Amino acid sequence: MTKTDLLGMYRTAINRVQFAYASLVLWAYPDTPHFFDAFYEQLPNDIKPHAHVLNLVHDEVALKIAAEQLYDTSYRAALNDLLALTKEYCHATGQLSELKAQPWYPLWCLLRNCFAHDMKFNFNPTEQEMLPVIFRGLDQ
Repeated sequence: MTKTDLLGMYRTAINRVQFAYASLVLWAYPDTPHFFDAFYEQLPNDIKPHAHVLNLVHDEVALKIAAEQLYDTSYRAALNDLLALTKEYCHATGQLSELKAQPWYPLWCLLRNCFAHDMKFNFNPTEQEMLPVIFRGLDQ
């Protein structure tokens, strides 16, 4: 993997998060389900989603939950994937020690593990060695 490849993966992850956020905003508008109905009717049958999607877009609570989960999932994937890819790149290019020496690295690791599991901070022995985390002069 090259630096250009890694930067492309970062851009893709950012694009996914931004697209999911735009979707969250779009589906929050009360008129969007009605526009979707009109669009759905014009789609050719071979690419038309299952009709159950119409029930989803007209169920305000379910739609809100689904849109929020789409955003959360894209954000979680970005945190999780990019840490692993960055570590892989740094390992392959002999920069792993420099990565681990960055003041924000322990915070990224702890956030990644929190987001990847149960959204709680559970510190394994390796993570406990990172504590206390100091970032921008703040320690917690």
